[in-house]
Amino acid sequence: MIYRICLRSRALRWKTVAGFVIATVLVGGAVACGAAGSLTQAASTGRSSGGSRASLAAVTCAGEASCWGVGQVEQEASRPANTVAVIVRWGGKSWIAARSPHLAAPSALYGVACNKTSSCWAVGSAGGATVIEHWNGGKWSVATSPHAFGGEMLASIACASVSSCWAVGESQQGGAPPLIIEEWNGKTWDRVKSPHVAAPSSLGQVTCSVRSYCWAVGVTPIKSWPYGVLMMRWNGRGWTLFGRPEIRGLLQSVNCASENSCWAVGVDPSDTAPIIAERWDGSVWTRVGVPNTGPKGDLLSVSCTSKLNCWAVGTEGSRVLTERWGGTSWSVVASPSPTADSGLTSVVCTIAGNCWAVGADRNGELIEHWNGSDWVVTDG
Repeated sequence: MIYRICLRSRALRWKTVAGFVIATVLVGGAVACGAAGSLTQAASTGRSSGGSRASLAAVTCAGEASCWGVGQVEQEASRPANTVAVIVRWGGKSWIAARSPHLAAPSALYGVACNKTSSCWAVGSAGGATVIEHWNGGKWSVATSPHAFGGEMLASIACASVSSCWAVGESQQGGAPPLIIEEWNGKTWDRVKSPHVAAPSSLGQVTCSVRSYCWAVGVTPIKSWPYGVLMMRWNGRGWTLFGRPEIRGLLQSVNCASENSCWAVGVDPSDTAPIIAERWDGSVWTRVGVPNTGPKGDLLSVSCTSKLNCWAVGTEGSRVLTERWGGTSWSVVASPSPTADSGLTSVVCTIAGNCWAVGADRNGELIEHWNGSDWVVTDG
């Protein structure tokens, strides 16, 4: 389940589109929906142009001088508009558009992960089916994706090593299990049996600190509300549901500094203070108070460098929202909103003083950098 930004007008609202619960930032004018996604193929500086609106859904780094962002660009000139998957690269000096394989339309990439500079993976959807791409150090190519049927998509990917990666998402195939879990064993991608949950359910993100320790989070219907917390854990032998019965909320991101220190963030649309954060201490998950700047707040991504330092990003109405965990509490940190309609969908930190966050604003893709003291918008 992808909880991302859909640009349309001037307020944030919750809605269900084709089974996906989406935090919607309205931007008057043309629609640029989906998991935020990227630079146009022709834009080397990183800004949208030529009647296209781009946005970025996910960012990852294999080192301080090697990062990747993925997402989509909507070709506004086409009717109905088609989205095209896009990939961008940070080489230490600037962000540039990377050559991406041709995919069936509409296409978008929602997750990206690297286990070293010469081995990265990106996942998403193309032509209504799952898609997996691989970077071998020289080019991106489409990998064989198991059971790539229509009505399926992959939302997130995490790698513990070159021979161990996990991708998660959802299926809307009638009669099929709603959750998709796929494993890379170093040679092939295989679909793994997922725990039974009610439909419609979805996994929005997966994270792995080591090969035998992963978490995946998302949303599942509960008795009292359509949106209930979904948590699953991989222990090296199988995926199991982690009991949080009847807890309202949609978890949109999870990240671990270690096996005993993880954070998950998201929203509870039923609450007037909707932003939520959950903390794992090695034995239990506990909901922790987090600053809510208003009724339209939404945290979409979290990244931790240690148990004392985490960043979470998202949107508050039509503004960028960045919050920081300093070891004892979460606090809002000032960050730029280049236009009236700005939001961040993903954050990654290599060290405490070096983080990247991506998303979209009225003009297209948005990339911001934390330099240890301030968040700064970068154009490339």
